[in-house]
Amino acid sequence: MKCKICSATTQKLFAARILLKYDVQYFYCAACGFLQTEEPYWLDEAYKEPISITDTGVIARNVSLSKIAASVIYFLYN
Repeated sequence: MKCKICSATTQKLFAARILLKYDVQYFYCAACGFLQTEEPYWLDEAYKEPISITDTGVIARNVSLSKIAASVIYFLYN
């Protein structure tokens, strides 16, 4: 497989299970250090539900980021 960054040849590094059902290969590029997967055929399914039931930090992240957004809006815009 060719690297998506520099087009050098990559090497299979490991495999991991995605969405509890797809065994996906990961490839490493020694030329630029980029780590990539095989073509991501699972993305439509992965993004079908906007919030995963296993994401326990979604509320905390939203509260934290809302404070940052409010500060940016207050200081940079009328």
